[in-house]
Amino acid sequence: MGKRQCVCSSDRSRTFWTCTWGRFWTNPIRKKWVQPSMSSTPLSSTETAHRMTSLENSHQSLRDELAQSEQRHKEEVAEIHAKHKEQITEALAEAKRQSDAQHKEQMAEALAGANSRSTGRSKAAIGCTA
Repeated sequence: MGKRQCVCSSDRSRTFWTCTWGRFWTNPIRKKWVQPSMSSTPLSSTETAHRMTSLENSHQSLRDELAQSEQRHKEEVAEIHAKHKEQITEALAEAKRQSDAQHKEQMAEALAGANSRSTGRSKAAIGCTA
């Protein structure tokens, strides 16, 4: 069975929803949905049962689609979260490497300065001139 579709259109002060099972519109004064009186004969109990079954099936398929959509959304969020966590871990590791390298460089400069000062003092102590 094909999907039922409703089409919205406007006519002056009323908004119409035309559906396969009838035409509905809003009444701006009463703020209600109104279905025009039908000139056709009322539905038989078989037709009513068929329509109810169709609506129930449609409702169930919409619930299934919603559940699938929610599951996909959860999976996407989990994937994005894991990717983000990995990016943060990589960024922290890179920052630590840079900090360690900078610290080693500063220590090497400090040791080199300390060695040159102590070498200069020891040479001065023994009376050497450079």
